[in-house]
Amino acid sequence: MQKWTPHDLTDDRQSTRYEICSNLLIRQKNEPFFHRLLTVDEEWLLFDNKKSGYVWVDKFSTPPSFPKPDLHPRKVMLTVW
Repeated sequence: MQKWTPHDLTDDRQSTRYEICSNLLIRQKNEPFFHRLLTVDEEWLLFDNKKSGYVWVDKFSTPPSFPKPDLHPRKVMLTVW
């Protein structure tokens, strides 16, 4: 679930956040629930394993050809527990 958060909070938004946080802390004292919370964040990383186009060859031999890189590089999701 993504939600846009403004960088500059208005006074109204600040007071609303303060009230919510205060209520959560009061609830935590009465009925502990923080141990059940799970937070998740994800980051897509670009996997770019470039291969060098330079190869040692004999003086009169032709160098091997290398395929052009894919237009859409592969992305990998890294998960850490």
